[in-house]
Amino acid sequence: LSFFINLLFLSLLTAYHFMSIRDIGLDYISKLGNIISIMSAARLTLELVDLLDTVIAECRGNCKCNYKIISGLITYMTNPENILEIFIYSSSLVSSLRTCEAYDYDCPVYMYEHSRIGGITVLAGCLNLLLFFQLLPYWGIYFVMFLTITQTFI
Repeated sequence: LSFFINLLFLSLLTAYHFMSIRDIGLDYISKLGNIISIMSAARLTLELVDLLDTVIAECRGNCKCNYKIISGLITYMTNPENILEIFIYSSSLVSSLRTCEAYDYDCPVYMYEHSRIGGITVLAGCLNLLLFFQLLPYWGIYFVMFLTITQTFI
C-alpha cells in the first residue's frame, strides 16, 4: 500500500511541476498544488510519528532516558531512507506553494526557483521509489543488486 501511495504522490508531483513549468491548465495547478501540500503534510506527520516511535522504543523501561532520546534520534537520522523521505516531503511542500504567477519578478521566490526545487524533489522521489521496489517479491533482488553496485562505485 505504501508503494502505491508513493507512486501516486510522485505522479502528482511530476504532473504539477510539468504543468507549472509549461503553464498548462493554470486553473488546475492550484488544485493540484493543494493536494500535494496536504499529502506532503500528512507524510511529514507520519515521519514525525515514526521518529517519536523510534525514540520511545529506545526509552522503554528506563527512567533516565536522556541518553536514550539522543540515541533514538541518531538511530532515526542515520537511516538514509528517513532523511530522503523528510527531504522529499518538506521540499515538495515548499515547492507546491505557488505564491506567485509565472514571470512575476516582484515575488520573492521566482518560479524558476520553484522549478529547480521541484526537479530535485522529483529526482529524489524517483530514488525513493527505487528503494520501495526492493520490497517487491520477485524484482526486489535486482534492485538490491543495483543499490549494492551503486554503493560500490561511490
